[in-house]
Amino acid sequence: MNFTLYRMKLPFFICLPLVFLILMTGCERSGSSDLERDELFSISYGRFDDEIDLFTHVVGSDAPAVCLFMRDGIFYIGNSPSQKVLQFTSYGDLLSVYYNPESVPSPDFSSALGASGGENSGSGITTQKAIEYPFNRIFSVAVDSKKRLHVADTMPPERVEYNEEEQLMLENIVVRFDASGKFIDYIGQEGPAGTPFSALSGIFINSDDELFVVSRKPAGAVVFWFDPDGRLLYRIPVSFDALPSPYQDDRKHISVLSDIIPAYRSGTLFLKIDYYREVVDSETGSASGISFDKSFLYPFAIESASFGEHVELPVYEDLDDTSGDFSGNALKPYGLLGVTGNNHVFLYTPTSRGYEICVLDLESKRVQNRTLSISYSEQVYSAFHLSGDGILSALLAGSDKASVVWWRTDSLIGEIRR
Repeated sequence: MNFTLYRMKLPFFICLPLVFLILMTGCERSGSSDLERDELFSISYGRFDDEIDLFTHVVGSDAPAVCLFMRDGIFYIGNSPSQKVLQFTSYGDLLSVYYNPESVPSPDFSSALGASGGENSGSGITTQKAIEYPFNRIFSVAVDSKKRLHVADTMPPERVEYNEEEQLMLENIVVRFDASGKFIDYIGQEGPAGTPFSALSGIFINSDDELFVVSRKPAGAVVFWFDPDGRLLYRIPVSFDALPSPYQDDRKHISVLSDIIPAYRSGTLFLKIDYYREVVDSETGSASGISFDKSFLYPFAIESASFGEHVELPVYEDLDDTSGDFSGNALKPYGLLGVTGNNHVFLYTPTSRGYEICVLDLESKRVQNRTLSISYSEQVYSAFHLSGDGILSALLAGSDKASVVWWRTDSLIGEIRR
């Protein structure tokens, strides 16, 4: 595997040694116990202060209707159809509304502030904030230790750029606000006020308040790493054509880069790659299709340009379609929720009961699997977030309201806090 790595435009070339640590562990839905769920608060549907809009379809938009972020018990909910971000306590008290005044009414609790932000003046009694900003399509939100809000948004149509060479629309930016709600700047490819990004897979903030932006391209992905002031540290392109293979034979396979996520406490990228192999008919010797085979997690240390031990991830044994008789065709890959600060990998997959999560300790290689029981009526829409200390939160939308919940999965990894 080859990456071309840039640090302030100075290239390095890295080759991936094909060594790995194999963990032949599967997780089955039938063997997992339910995790206890805490119901925190609910949100009504609509466009007023403390409501979200899930049902307005924006033509041409690929932004999720809702994105969720939780830090220190405070919830941040981005709502693209209503072009706003809401900030709640874990008791459901509304703290702040960041909103586009052309899309939703001004909040009732006080006169709204402009993009300069700050505390509401009003009567001086409320501590709620209302911050105007011309959001367009909100893709993701994240918050650092200084309570600075980062919102992945798009440029207005007249400021969108086009890369002729790669035939890419460049329209995505990361807008930053300080803890008081004051607009700081927006981050592009080169840093503050830089060239917009291509389509985004996600934005992430590590324990040092450094920002990672993962953008997509037809031939791969690019990861941008910025310091807390927004200065570009590294640009790491990843090509789909240069992904590593764990196979030693010549049988055909397909490599799928399913996720790229930065580590929370170090300058490491985790690449999750799923592998599909050609199925050969035993009687005729001819190819009869492809099926999922295995998944690997590849940690890449950016600053030293080196890879650590690669891990073969657990896979999910789906018994639902086999009438109780396990078949090799029932294997399917987990999705990657994230990697916590103490190096626990959280994997997930939807099931008939809700979701199955599988937690892998990268150091001890211990695997734990649990069930998140979620009824069908709660899954009109759902959004999940895994915090750096291992708390799994979700917004679960039903027909008449959305519920914000969490599971104290930090208890599974020895990070529980009261």
